[in-house]
Amino acid sequence: MLYQLLNTENFVKKRLIYILIIICVLFFDLSSKYFVNNMISENESISVLGNFLKFTLSYNYGTTFGYLKDYAPYIAISAVKSILIIILVFVFLKISTIIKHTKYQMISRICILFLIGGSLGNIIDRLLDKRVTDFIDVGINGYRWHIFNLADAFQCVGGLVILFFLIFEYSKKHKKSINQEAPK
Repeated sequence: MLYQLLNTENFVKKRLIYILIIICVLFFDLSSKYFVNNMISENESISVLGNFLKFTLSYNYGTTFGYLKDYAPYIAISAVKSILIIILVFVFLKISTIIKHTKYQMISRICILFLIGGSLGNIIDRLLDKRVTDFIDVGINGYRWHIFNLADAFQCVGGLVILFFLIFEYSKKHKKSINQEAPK
């Protein structure tokens, strides 16, 4: 029975699209890091949209946004991210039980794939170089955000959209339970 399920054309096509999304995220992330590494020197900036968006090459030896940069064991950081990817895969497989609205399920699946692809991009970068290449420098006037990369952007967008859908699902369930309890 499992063989028949795995052997169906629809099953393979559906999984192939999911894998292609992850590969696209990895391609855009890793190729952009390669491009910037070969285009500018560390701490050098190139203006893209005036002072608002610049490419500034920076290396991250820590975790997200450079936290724990003095904590050298990059293998431990990669192991934690790998565990998170495994958890994301389980959430991906169970998304239909978490988010009921069919339209939001597909968008949520894509967002989880963004999270997985972005995490894999930074893990690959860290395992190859013992650091992560960051270069997207956003800010207004003297206020600048942490320098980040496309993997981080994919992860943030994916995470925020899923968070929005979860809040939407919760509020919808909460509203439904209040309406059921209200006297008629």
